[in-house]
Parts: sequence; C-alpha cells; structure tokens
Amino acid sequence: MSHVGRNRHNDCAEGTLAQRIEVQGRRSLALLRSIEDTLSALDLDCNHLTAIAREMDNLTQRITAHPPAHEELDPDGKCAELFDQALESLASLRRRYEAKLAAAEADQALCEADGIVEAYRCAIEATEDAFEATQHAAEAVREHDAEASGYTEVFSDVDALFGELMR
Repeated sequence: MSHVGRNRHNDCAEGTLAQRIEVQGRRSLALLRSIEDTLSALDLDCNHLTAIAREMDNLTQRITAHPPAHEELDPDGKCAELFDQALESLASLRRRYEAKLAAAEADQALCEADGIVEAYRCAIEATEDAFEATQHAAEAVREHDAEASGYTEVFSDVDALFGELMR
C-alpha cells in the first residue's frame, strides 16, 4: 500500500463495513469529540486568517493605488510597531500549527478520514497567507512614507547617514 500523499495512520475507511464499524466502535467518544472540536476551532481560525489576509490585501491596494501625498501614514512609527507585532504573532502561530501537525501525524489514534492533518495543513497555509499579506501592507506603508517625506539628501558617507538618522 502506497503512503504517498497520506499520513501514517490507518485509514478509517479501509476494510469491510463490519471492520470499519468495529474500529469506530473502539474509538472513544471523548476522542471523537476532541476531533470535532479541533476541526471546528481550526475552521474558525482559518476563516479569521483569511479575513486578515483579505483586509491586508485591500489596505495594500488602497495605499499603492494612489501616488503618495505629502503626508506620511505612519509619522510616529506606531503602525510599523503594530505590523511587527502582528507578524511575530503570525509566525508564532505558524510554529504552533506546525508542532500540532507533527503531533497529529504521529498520533496513532487518528486516521486520515478524521481530517485533522489536512485541517492543520490548511491552517498553516492560511497563516502563511495572512503573514505575507500583512508583510506587504507594512512594506506599502513604509514605501508610501518614504516617498511622501520628500527627503532626497544624498550622503557622502555612512557616518553622515547615521548622524542624520540619529537626530
């Protein structure tokens, strides 16, 4: 039996009807409830992450659709800080999902038909999409503000540049 594209679990759908009923009967109600709760939570997370990605894409499009005015969007850098915090949170969430995916793949109590492994893969993908869209929005704000500042001084050396940045 090929394991390409499948996790290492027994497929709950394999075997005769009697064998499938016996396997399902041995699975505890608590496990089945945990599976359902996990799938519901991951579905909700994916919906939220998809909404975040969509809103960040919309923000990026609105910022880049018009030439920068002479007013910065983030003059005090607070938006940049929030973007950085959001990106760190999304990176942390991805790492947690990856750890949970590895645990689900190794869990012999789960089978492919449960959908847990696939749900974690979808959550990881949604997290990556939200991260990328947030990163693009942050870059759009920075680029807009750089262009809006109108700052065009050319520095003769690195020390002069750092001196200006430290003012």
